[in-house]
Amino acid sequence: MNRVTFTWLCIVLMSALFSSDALAHKITVFCWFENGALHGEGYFNSGDPVQNSSVRVVNLESRHMIAETTTSEKGTFAVSVEDGAPIEVILDAGQGHRATWQSETGKTEEHKTIQHSQPEKTRLSSVITALGLIAALFAMLSFWKRRHAA
Repeated sequence: MNRVTFTWLCIVLMSALFSSDALAHKITVFCWFENGALHGEGYFNSGDPVQNSSVRVVNLESRHMIAETTTSEKGTFAVSVEDGAPIEVILDAGQGHRATWQSETGKTEEHKTIQHSQPEKTRLSSVITALGLIAALFAMLSFWKRRHAA
């Protein structure tokens, strides 16, 4: 293996190590109704709680905000909501990290419909990883071609 191929291989491996942090900021919100109140929790892909983040409950028909709160240190929240109206819960952790949960009936029964939303920005580490993988493929193809040309 020549020096250029080895260098590219090292670059690809290093970028792959740092690309996992792109998913670490994806958030999920899970909600349920209990004793006339809406309870929920938010967490990152890593399992860490979404702490001290804005939670808004919106009536889906009128688009008016019904309630607003923030998550606790454990990533949980609870708000009182009236029965009947379809609602949407919006968890906003800042910097484009946002997740939503909807209840079509708004009844105080358990619902498990979860919707995810990821930030719109492309992470630099993802771009570097993709370019590194492309370069590694070309390096391996070049290496294979030289070995079999003889």
